[in-house]
Amino acid sequence: MWSLEDVVGQRAHELADRLAGAPDLAGRVRVLDTVLARWAVDEGYPENVDAVWRRLAGSAGRVPVTRIATEVGLGRRHLGQLFRAELGLTPKTVARILRFGLARGCLRSGRTASLAQTAADCGYFDQAHL
Repeated sequence: MWSLEDVVGQRAHELADRLAGAPDLAGRVRVLDTVLARWAVDEGYPENVDAVWRRLAGSAGRVPVTRIATEVGLGRRHLGQLFRAELGLTPKTVARILRFGLARGCLRSGRTASLAQTAADCGYFDQAHL
């Protein structure tokens, strides 16, 4: 299980402080509505993080992070730091989660005949990595 800071980065402290200062449940709901709506249209959100997220999600995590870093014009390490600061997870971790979700969906649907085939179809090096 992840902490709020793992998921949203440093913004977790602002949210926690504002929630703690709300007088009641209705006030906490208003704080959540306000803060989450602002985060959804955050003008300062790095375009590179958005581009990487879209590329990872669009490929279900099968495109190597190094290739994505090159596409957006950043070094792999810098991209990892920026991504983690904004989202609480590194691009590689997000890619793993997306690939696992894809593999799980394939296995549940019965579209593939074996774990080895599922691993190959979902971007794993081999069945053991799945």
